[in-house]
Amino acid sequence: MIRLRTFALLVLAGLIVVPAGQSSAQVKYVDENGNSHWVQSESQVPERYQGKATKPNLPTILHSDGMAERALDKQLQRLRKDAANDKATTRAKCRAGVDAMYAKRGPGSKISRFDIRLELGPACEQDFLDESNEYVEYIETCGARMQDGLKHLSESDRVSEATLRAAAGPGCEKFVDLLRSRLRSGR
Repeated sequence: MIRLRTFALLVLAGLIVVPAGQSSAQVKYVDENGNSHWVQSESQVPERYQGKATKPNLPTILHSDGMAERALDKQLQRLRKDAANDKATTRAKCRAGVDAMYAKRGPGSKISRFDIRLELGPACEQDFLDESNEYVEYIETCGARMQDGLKHLSESDRVSEATLRAAAGPGCEKFVDLLRSRLRSGR
């Protein structure tokens, strides 16, 4: 529901911004290939198209003082902030719900996205999928960085923790910790 509302508002904002970019172009002409071109004045129309140039009545959306543009920017900032807050709230509630499901089912239990949908609803299922996709993307990004950073080493080289961290780069500390624990445990 929240995502749909945010998407609809962003589409609406896009519909306002697109004409706004063209509102400063006041003359339209069509070339021999049928492509439309917009220019500021008739003097910018190539000579061979000047007889076919038109001045359509376009609404002025952005005023010279930029008030409409600033208002739109503020509205988009508010929408982004609201969406981020809604997502954070949803994620926290869903995590708490999933934790409760694990506690109820016991250690080693598995919970599927369908279990989450049944017990916590479709919003938490979607949040679970989003978070899973973010996690997979994180692992792929850190793994690719690490692979690039270590490709100069031979198989017999010993790799220190510092070398792993440098190869993976910033933001991949948890990935390196997970990798090291898996290597130690032999999994």
